[in-house]
Amino acid sequence: MAQTVPRRWMGFCGATAALAAVAVTVAATDGEPTGLLLVLALLTGVASFLLADRRAWLTTTALAAGIFLLTVAAGDAPHQWSFLLFIAFAALLGRAQRWMRGSRRGRPGIRR
Repeated sequence: MAQTVPRRWMGFCGATAALAAVAVTVAATDGEPTGLLLVLALLTGVASFLLADRRAWLTTTALAAGIFLLTVAAGDAPHQWSFLLFIAFAALLGRAQRWMRGSRRGRPGIRR
């Protein structure tokens, strides 16, 4: 009997792979944390819009924050915790866009 992977985990795995691949690429090519922050915030916002499951959304956002902190912790960036607001803001914007698009169609975009 073959088991199928739930669809929400497929999206989460894709978002995780994209975050990890881009973070490694940006960290290897550029020493500035600003480029990594912008790329992670953009990917987090897109993943927040595309992922329907709330747990996958929160895990992807936490993973992006963890990748940023681990990458920046190796360097000497001052106030590295304050940069996490950009990732959180991008995640909330993506989720709000999902909710607004669902409410325009007559059904909420976020599962309750």
